[in-house]
Amino acid sequence: MTTLATRTIPPPPTTDSLLLLQDALGSTAHLRLVTDDGTSAEVPAEVVGALQGIVAALADGKAVHIESVGQMMSTQDAADLIGVSRPTLVKYLDDGRLPSVRPGTHRRVRLDDVIEFKKNLSRQRRAVLDEMTREETKDGLRSDGFVATR
Repeated sequence: MTTLATRTIPPPPTTDSLLLLQDALGSTAHLRLVTDDGTSAEVPAEVVGALQGIVAALADGKAVHIESVGQMMSTQDAADLIGVSRPTLVKYLDDGRLPSVRPGTHRRVRLDDVIEFKKNLSRQRRAVLDEMTREETKDGLRSDGFVATR
């Protein structure tokens, strides 16, 4: 078996079989793969989710780019995953908010740390928005920004 590094899959000329596959994948959270020789294996939920996304994109006429990600990431890859600029990510590293290692001349970050950091960042942003909403309500502002009459 070959190891996948990077691959781009163009959409097929017809989507009939993809639409059937999309329906089959959408109707189950559990999937069992059966080969021609009768060997079968349970497909992990994470793989089923990935397949659902791939099939949906291909059925919509979009190409899909698949790339393997190792345990360690460059700062640019981490910034892209979090959705911030590389300088912003470097600031997080310098502040100690996100751990990194420097095996050579460049810093590397662990994929698990980046994913956890992204979750925490989302929670913090949600908490700030919730607090702003509470303050707005407390100050007599309606959710549409207009002052409520009393």
